[in-house]
Amino acid sequence: MRLQLAGRRRTVVPRLETLEERTIPVCFTSQIGGTLTILGSNLADRVAISDNGTGDVFIQCDQDPLRHPFLGVSTINVRTLRGSDLVAYQLTGSVFGNRALNVDLGAGKDTFQAFLDQDNPQALTLNQNSILANSSFNLNIHGRQGNDFLNVNLSGGFTIGNQALLGILLDGGLGNDVENIDATRGTSPNTLGPIVGTNLAAGGQFNVRMLGGFGNDRTTFAFQGDLNGTLRLNTDGASGNDRTIANIEATVTSKGTVRARVRGGMNNDNLTLNIRQPPGVCLLPPCTLLIDAQIDGGPGTDVCHATTNVTKVNCEA
Repeated sequence: MRLQLAGRRRTVVPRLETLEERTIPVCFTSQIGGTLTILGSNLADRVAISDNGTGDVFIQCDQDPLRHPFLGVSTINVRTLRGSDLVAYQLTGSVFGNRALNVDLGAGKDTFQAFLDQDNPQALTLNQNSILANSSFNLNIHGRQGNDFLNVNLSGGFTIGNQALLGILLDGGLGNDVENIDATRGTSPNTLGPIVGTNLAAGGQFNVRMLGGFGNDRTTFAFQGDLNGTLRLNTDGASGNDRTIANIEATVTSKGTVRARVRGGMNNDNLTLNIRQPPGVCLLPPCTLLIDAQIDGGPGTDVCHATTNVTKVNCEA
């Protein structure tokens, strides 16, 4: 007799189902009071910041297709950690109040780009972005380790108002870095107003520091505009065979102050500092700039190019 097993169960083989693919943004954003923090990862982060200058900010990060709004922001802190990161900042309006953008790009071959102008060559000078009277905007950008590209563009028309401050710090850190600040007419065809460039009002301040750090660095600063406030420029190549080009061109009627120091630091450097103001009819003296400028090659065999209103120190050629 054959016995039949009762309640015999079928064998079930477990299988994994393929889930719908989802992209998750890598960076993390948080806001406490007026401070917005953006924290990246050790991957190649992509961060896009749009700021209207009065506290309304939009953030788009990595693979996230959405732009996320934040209100009441006065300070933006960005840390992207390791990886080849890209941080892009666009100012879409004039700055009111005290604002700050602090970026730490961490290790890697990183890129930072800031556009402070309207990016509209057809706009009138008076309609361009500005730092409004009694307001301030400070950009502090640190490249850290790696061959970084740091660029700030306010060409084509930008105004720093009375008792207003625009401060820019570019610090390349360790690596062969490229640093650029363009405060010129740009490509705008508009000829209305005293100049389509950077207009620095009486009582306004434009403070610039460009630090190369360790490595063979390339630094460029260019200014064209009505200069009636105070422009402070400090560049330092530090260690490495560095190249710095700084050109300042003021309008005929400019009567502000330029305090400039271009330093090569260690090794063999190639340095340029030109400060120019064309002659013209003076209707209300004083009509010329007050200039305190020096180019210092430092240790090494240095090549210096400068206008006659600039003092040369440690320049072998």
